[in-house]
Amino acid sequence: MPKVSVIIPVYGVEKYIERCARSLFEQTLDDIEYIFVDDCSPDKSIEILERIIEEYRPRFAGERKVVRIERMFTNSGLAAVRKHGIQFSTGDYVIHCDSDDWVDTDMYRLMYEEAKHNDADIVMCGYKVTDGMRIFNECYHQQTNKTKLLSSILTMHESWSVWNKMCKRTLYDNDIIYPTLAMGEDMVLTTQMVLNAQRIAVVNKALYNYFYNPNSITKVQSESSRYKHWKDSAENAKIVFSIFKKKGLEHEYANELGYLKFLQKELAGDLARKKKYSKEWLEMFQEINWKTFSNPFIPNSRKLKYFVKLLLAQLLIKLHGIIIN
Repeated sequence: MPKVSVIIPVYGVEKYIERCARSLFEQTLDDIEYIFVDDCSPDKSIEILERIIEEYRPRFAGERKVVRIERMFTNSGLAAVRKHGIQFSTGDYVIHCDSDDWVDTDMYRLMYEEAKHNDADIVMCGYKVTDGMRIFNECYHQQTNKTKLLSSILTMHESWSVWNKMCKRTLYDNDIIYPTLAMGEDMVLTTQMVLNAQRIAVVNKALYNYFYNPNSITKVQSESSRYKHWKDSAENAKIVFSIFKKKGLEHEYANELGYLKFLQKELAGDLARKKKYSKEWLEMFQEINWKTFSNPFIPNSRKLKYFVKLLLAQLLIKLHGIIIN
């Protein structure tokens, strides 16, 4: 059994896949399984990847590194690709890596050693936000207490991304709900991993390099794309709410879940001020519309902006009704 399985989705990354693959293959940890999942990439990503694999192949046997490329039958999106990769993983621990990002050479060794030293179910590390030349920000995890970590993740004080969290493979065997929509899907997986974990550890180094790419899917600015991202994220948030309710934790984390609902409404941005979306926005998670003002996790400045949006949405609906009548 490999020590670690690394799952890497591949789609439309011909400009970045070489940098990602080389950073993975140069890892100082031996006995790693790399699972690249081709989501029917339309460019030369897989061709480039196969060339890099052949270049490194003479080293793999001595370093006990296994590389495989799995292929989706149809373009399925990030959430489905990650699920596919997890199903094929055989490592003691599993971690993800996005194919336009890259990792520091000793990332997986340091995280695996920390996991074994603490018998941890999850090990987290920090990450850098970078364009490859400049570092815009460095972010670190602070919480190893399960309750506090869940609170921090739900309120976005700490990242819910999966690519800086090495999890025991067995955590994925506990009736995990996999999201089908690729916006906020990490939120669904990470909260379940933390809920299932007993011991959590941290490597206090920024070892993952998150590529700030203004052309990536999450930066698309068209109205239709923003609407879909907003709705997809809200649907994934609903999965999180159902998980906490099933575990009887909805009251213990009421303010945190209220913040997450608030965040989904905030993600709508200026769509909330458009007549065609105002009613839908107002009715989404409407149970928190006025509770927002007593939520301790929401800064007063954001509460004020939200209040203005509420009033404007109600006004637009009334005006629309007057015009129709």
